[in-house]
Amino acid sequence: MREGAILRLFVFRHARSDAAFDATLREDVLPRLMDMPGIVDAFVGRHGPGSDDERVIASIWESRRAMTAGLGASSIMAPYQPDQAAEVVASRLDILGVRVAVRHERADPPVILRVFRGEAKQGQLEGYIQEADMGANADAESNAGLAALYLGSQPPTRFITVSAWTSWSSIEVATGGDVRRPVATRHSERLVGADVDHYEMLPNAIRPPVRMARTGSSR
Repeated sequence: MREGAILRLFVFRHARSDAAFDATLREDVLPRLMDMPGIVDAFVGRHGPGSDDERVIASIWESRRAMTAGLGASSIMAPYQPDQAAEVVASRLDILGVRVAVRHERADPPVILRVFRGEAKQGQLEGYIQEADMGANADAESNAGLAALYLGSQPPTRFITVSAWTSWSSIEVATGGDVRRPVATRHSERLVGADVDHYEMLPNAIRPPVRMARTGSSR
């Protein structure tokens, strides 16, 4: 992955968060994303199948220019029907430069999307990123449950890691946490705060093909 890659994370609630809306995300929004020039990877997840549950669209782009050309500057979950914008009742958009990127094809499809928001101690962000890079690539070789991991940073202290997993057990092996301790992570001594969300990947969603079997941090 070339230097300048972008992680775009759009988390939102929609007035029509039901099975039909999930079908729209899976069958319309995600395929449109995959057809755009410059897309590297994309995920769609949900907190639950019912109404008023949070949804997330995470996409990785070769560059900010490619992302802007495809989606524009709007915080709405483009490419989505413009007349549905008013139906988004709450949202958060994060756009960060990618520093760590790992992706492998697995025998089983990823079913869990983990979004880890962290804040490093002053002067510790680069050290954390370097250790996360080494750990992610080691996990990709030894842990068959890790399908993809992307870490985006916002210096001087903030970062977000988005990772896709085939099972809870593989997350536990990699992070030392479980459903009762979801915030657990490696190298926590470098952090002053962290928050984590786990989303169910929409069933039968198709992702873009692998551009590169393995990529490391941008240096």
